[in-house]
Amino acid sequence: MNTDVALAEIRRGRPPRAAVLFAGAGGMTLGLYTAGCEIVAAVEIDPVARLTHEVNFAHRSLFYRSFEDVTRTHPETLTSHLSMFSRSPAGRVDIVAAGPPCQPYSRVGRARLRSVRGGGPAAWLADPRIRLLHLTVRMIRALRPLCYVLENVPELLRFGGRNLAEEVCESLGDLYESRYFVLQAARYGVPQWRERLFIVGFHRSLEIVPAPPAATHVGSVPRGYLTSSPGRVAAFATGPSRHLVADTPVTSRVRPFVTVMEAIGDLPPVSPDGGPRIRMRSVRLPADGHLSDYARLMRTWRGFESTGVVDDHVVRATPRDREIFARMRPGDEYPEAFRLALEIFRERLRDAGNPRPGSRAWLEIRRATVPPYDPDTFPNRWWKLVPTSPSRTLTAHLGRDCYSHIHFDGVQARTISVREAARLQSFPDGFRFCGAFNSRMRMIGNAVPPLLALAVASRVVSDLREAAGACRPVEAAL
Repeated sequence: MNTDVALAEIRRGRPPRAAVLFAGAGGMTLGLYTAGCEIVAAVEIDPVARLTHEVNFAHRSLFYRSFEDVTRTHPETLTSHLSMFSRSPAGRVDIVAAGPPCQPYSRVGRARLRSVRGGGPAAWLADPRIRLLHLTVRMIRALRPLCYVLENVPELLRFGGRNLAEEVCESLGDLYESRYFVLQAARYGVPQWRERLFIVGFHRSLEIVPAPPAATHVGSVPRGYLTSSPGRVAAFATGPSRHLVADTPVTSRVRPFVTVMEAIGDLPPVSPDGGPRIRMRSVRLPADGHLSDYARLMRTWRGFESTGVVDDHVVRATPRDREIFARMRPGDEYPEAFRLALEIFRERLRDAGNPRPGSRAWLEIRRATVPPYDPDTFPNRWWKLVPTSPSRTLTAHLGRDCYSHIHFDGVQARTISVREAARLQSFPDGFRFCGAFNSRMRMIGNAVPPLLALAVASRVVSDLREAAGACRPVEAAL
């Protein structure tokens, strides 16, 4: 690859071209696009996520192409269409970004694999998705972009006794100067505690040493996260960590963490529809007279502005548990919810004349009031949002286990809506999701928070422009 040609084009004003592997709905893509990149290729095997990505990005570039399966997509096929409209050498992409499936690496994913496959503690080591990380490395080596960005969970640092992030850096060391770091999304304006590992590499000819973006928000991170104190990331990594950057810089002008109330407090009340199917329907947003800075950003994100209406502010019907939700306090988890359910159960028994324990009436009342889960086995299955702090991490199974994020408003007494989940993940209101309720929730839970992606992408694009001697610095389109 002749990096001088690519740098000359960027110096003359061409936006850096990005290809995104395992693109999902487009969280990482949105960060790259907003940082000034042109999205020229996206690969995503899930048809609903691929459609969502196309709906949001296909019309934004003449070069955009989408592909279904990274295992069946040849590197030349991925970028050959660029030569039809450009005098640049065929196959030229400047940035390759990828987020291989994280379930085999994450603690939650490992537990689910053990339960599904019935294996022992190391059953997750046999997951075929692990090979996708190696495939990604081969794709980067074949495409030879100016820069690559890989995203995954921090558990990659100690996968089966190996530091896979270090191994990625070493395997690409002949071509790229690489570094990796764990970033806390809340430190970049996302109203959510969420840690993600990023591996960034620049072509050695550029003489750039990758570095994490400066944090823009500060506050106290809960003790359960690696980013809660300095040194925990380094201690967490297995074996050598020569390419690890453990310290994150902070901007000179920082703000407090964005809270749940700031993120979703402006959205209108919503009630479960009570039907067997959740129907998407349009809801008008209230006037923007007293919005938080975050809510205003979600409504005015350049290129993804709100039309004043959202069509996915809907929730799952939970008739058995609404009274439990109403009685829970912010921060309460399942053991407290179970205690409240037993309290409601006893009240219903008294109202029914105290039917005999074990009788049909007794059993029907219990089924109608008490969840069937053991509070000792599932202590974190339920959680009520705390309006004065960021949310807990949204997960991929949010659609099925949405009780992990119960709305803080006891009057509404419900779980969060699709649009509220999108807000907590920092997707703007103008970003459109396709598919049914579960699909939308899964895509949101799987995504890279766009604001976190924007921070990483802005640093990468800025470094590329500086290397190219571009006359104008990167300017985030917000």
